[in-house]
Amino acid sequence: MNKYFLSPESITNLKELHEDLVGHLIQRWKRFDGEEVEDLEYEFYRHSISFVLGSLIGNSYWNKLLEYDPYVDELARKFQLVFETSSKLNVLPSVRLVQRLGLPVWKTFESAVGASLDASRNVVRKAFDDLSQNGLLYKLASENMPEDVTSALVSDLLIAAGDTTAFTSQWAVYLLGRNRSVPRSRSTR
Repeated sequence: MNKYFLSPESITNLKELHEDLVGHLIQRWKRFDGEEVEDLEYEFYRHSISFVLGSLIGNSYWNKLLEYDPYVDELARKFQLVFETSSKLNVLPSVRLVQRLGLPVWKTFESAVGASLDASRNVVRKAFDDLSQNGLLYKLASENMPEDVTSALVSDLLIAAGDTTAFTSQWAVYLLGRNRSVPRSRSTR
């Protein structure tokens, strides 16, 4: 899988789509002009999921962006819940004990993971119908792996990438906000 995801050719082939998706995020956020972005964490989840889906599907994703919006929203909410509950579990002394006791935080986590996997599989099934030749999923499918194996790999990738990218983006924005030259350069325009 890495030979496609890390290939300079793959990145080059998706460059225009990636630029369009970033432009879409900027347009989406312009509605908050002068105000605080409501639920910034959710917005980062949305963008990272959309970006990964676009990379997987290829250029046809842009043409069907509105069709994928409900999937992206659902995945963002579900992934966010997984990582919120896993954060709560990580501060407890024994996750295994929490699991054995069937405490509410464990049940919420377990339910959120199951719902995330189901939602991921649903969007991957749809993605197989919309593949473009520059999409990474098209390249994976050409390897003749069984579709269920590919679907499982891509579902895991979506969940992992959604969280990693969302938190990385949050830190980047935080660090930019702390950099005194960034706010000053904006106010001089």
